Amino acid sequence: MEFSNPWTLLLLLPLIALSALCSCSETVLFGFSAAERCELRRRSAMATHAVDYLLSRPSELLVTVLTVNMAVNTLYFAAASVYLLESNLSGTTRSLVGAAQFLALVLFGEVLPKMIGNSARVPLARAVGPVMTVLNVAMLPVRLFIDLSILRPLHRIMSPRRGAMTRADLGALIDGSEESNGLEHDERELLKRVISYRRLRVRDVMTRRGEIAAITSDSTRAAVVSIARSAAVSRLLVYDHSLDRIAGVLPIRHFLLDSRGDATPIAAYLMPAKFVPEAASIEQLGAFFIANHCDLAVVVDEHGGTSGIVSVEDAVESVVGNIADLGERTVDPAKHLPDGSWLIDADTSIVEFADRFGLEIEQVRATTVGGFMLETKGEFLPVGTRIDIGGRRLQIEAVVDARPALVRVWPRQRERGEHEH
Repeated sequence: MEFSNPWTLLLLLPLIALSALCSCSETVLFGFSAAERCELRRRSAMATHAVDYLLSRPSELLVTVLTVNMAVNTLYFAAASVYLLESNLSGTTRSLVGAAQFLALVLFGEVLPKMIGNSARVPLARAVGPVMTVLNVAMLPVRLFIDLSILRPLHRIMSPRRGAMTRADLGALIDGSEESNGLEHDERELLKRVISYRRLRVRDVMTRRGEIAAITSDSTRAAVVSIARSAAVSRLLVYDHSLDRIAGVLPIRHFLLDSRGDATPIAAYLMPAKFVPEAASIEQLGAFFIANHCDLAVVVDEHGGTSGIVSVEDAVESVVGNIADLGERTVDPAKHLPDGSWLIDADTSIVEFADRFGLEIEQVRATTVGGFMLETKGEFLPVGTRIDIGGRRLQIEAVVDARPALVRVWPRQRERGEHEH
């Protein structure tokens, strides 16, 4: 196989390499997600600066990549054509060689670089970021000409809209800020609650039916005082015969200050109750409180039965965390015992519990560990009651007022081993 200029054939290899660089860079840079940019920030400061600089000017970067790639491909086909014209090949052989040259450019200059760039975006960004930054600066005169004469007049019509940041991207950015010392722990937790705010339902924040401080409509003044003291609340729910038949809400202070004393009728101070479905979102709950000028509502299920009660404080706590009232019992932190088990407060959030012990708990109506155990068993739980979940065993260690107070948690295998010994 003879041809007049062997360097023409050798020129095709670097041209394919340059085409591969442009294709890979386009895939890597324009495909970056927020999570991947956070990961790159942890790995390389120089590459992060280069990528941030390039992506802050996406239209300029796109013009650079496309212009260079187009110029390289044009030179490649020109060199390939010169090689075929100067070679002493038959017509059939020339056709086959031309097809091979075309496939080589498509495969090694376009397809494979894009596939590799898509699968290893962060590692490749450390290489292509600085290179494309230099190339972007070098192409400034050409880019300005194309931008001013062609692209800018059409920008408002042809420019695609950037995709909206997803909830997962926001979560990754918040997690990544821990490495870069961008946000404090409390700030990160608050932002995470805000992100999950729209997914919360009234059932997730309400006080459950079994925990409601309530009295019957024919209760005595002494009964009101007793329940008010034990529950440490300022209002009581009043019902007729059953919690599913709510009569209203009793403001305790006004009732007890009545000069009639024991003869004061509860009905004289009853305020009408407001009702909200348990499937309503927290956003809808806030709008409901504003529209009805109230801060407490009775939560009903799909059948109209009473599921619990919810207040403005419950809605606020879903974002800012627990707000302890004067005299309100706080949740004690988990204690790691010498035998490897944990002793936790039964009022611990079920979400916090699942995160701490790495469990995946399916959607449940309970919001606390104790409530979860009650919901699972569906009956009164004495001390010693056990529940297995996700490789962990939960055992009630203490009960107060017929409700779980302390729960012990240990790996199921360890517990079995102790029994075997």
